[in-house]
Amino acid sequence: MTHSSAPSLTFSQKCAIGLVNAYRAVYPVFRSMEKTAFGRAPECIHSPTCSEYAARSIQKYGTMRGLLMGMKRILSCRS
Repeated sequence: MTHSSAPSLTFSQKCAIGLVNAYRAVYPVFRSMEKTAFGRAPECIHSPTCSEYAARSIQKYGTMRGLLMGMKRILSCRS
């Protein structure tokens, strides 16, 4: 029997990470529209990206805290 070193995720964590992945898929479309409308889109100032950070936070801290941490990071980027 093998044991995975990664912790198992709850249903809510899987759903939240799914939403983050959907955001990752859709965001480039909005970014290109922003670039077209305003001449250029702002560059990301964070590493890892906000969506990567949110997914990691959800995995590490749970759904609610991870989502809040991700939202805080996204809002700090655009303010």
